[in-house]
Amino acid sequence: MLSQPSTKWSIRRASEVAGVSEAYFSSFFAAATGLRFSHWLAAWRVIHAARALEEHDLGNIELAEISGFGSSRTLERQFKRFLGVSPGTMRAQFKDVSRIKIGPQTGGRETRFRERACPECGGR
Repeated sequence: MLSQPSTKWSIRRASEVAGVSEAYFSSFFAAATGLRFSHWLAAWRVIHAARALEEHDLGNIELAEISGFGSSRTLERQFKRFLGVSPGTMRAQFKDVSRIKIGPQTGGRETRFRERACPECGGR
């Protein structure tokens, strides 16, 4: 899965690859990571996209395609959600992705990832 970010992953597909039921996979994944699969997948795709930006001069459409986001708009929303900046801002300002702190950023204040990622469920 980590080697195929552009693949259309879902909990159903991941559980099929793992050879277990969706319910078991979802429960196991949440217990192992502390995150819902969809939240982890979005964060992982943002990290992949950020690294691709570091290595290549890609536009948002290309970046969205290779990272598994359905559109450049989704890519932009997820970047802002997890990194606090747009891909364009990152492209212009950041050279070293390893210095970027992953997690939602708002108004200079950092909030805990789980609380921000899923306010209604507290990250569960």
